Amino acid sequence: MSGGSSLTLSLRSELMAVRQTLRAVRRSLDAMPLTEGGAGMVELALAEAMNNVVIHAHGKATGILQLRLRQTGSHLLVRLRDNGRGMPGGSPPDGLPPLTGELGEPPRDGGFGWFLIRSVTSRVRYRRAGGWNCLSFSVPLILRGPAEGPSPRPRHERPGFRLGVVPTREEAGSPLPRSWVIG
Repeated sequence: MSGGSSLTLSLRSELMAVRQTLRAVRRSLDAMPLTEGGAGMVELALAEAMNNVVIHAHGKATGILQLRLRQTGSHLLVRLRDNGRGMPGGSPPDGLPPLTGELGEPPRDGGFGWFLIRSVTSRVRYRRAGGWNCLSFSVPLILRGPAEGPSPRPRHERPGFRLGVVPTREEAGSPLPRSWVIG
């Protein structure tokens, strides 16, 4: 993704669709000169945010999740929209869950994902408008230096695996299509 490039995805709000989307995004990130840690930060923020939508905004109901990624200079701007329930209190959690319980007990659900999101992103914004949740944030892109050479990451490609991704005709020659539908 070069400066100003974007990727837009629309998917069902289901955990399997999120996994498939993350694979597609990772392939796009692999085409960029990012360090492994840089790509991992983007992937972590997206995974946490999209899984939160599936689990908390939609619960057992299936809804729509829209993802837009846009590179601007040294940052990746992320916009997630979904038609699920709004966030309690009208804003995302601070990301620091209260420490309760006995030592050795697993922590209860409630904010650690937001702690991770806020740790690797900036400019986190949320609003609810017209029945849609709109979450946006920025992730810094950590680029490899020229001496580091090509990415050593696996390409996450499996023979015979198809996402149901259909790029538009103008996007077919681009390493990063702007519009995919994952079904």
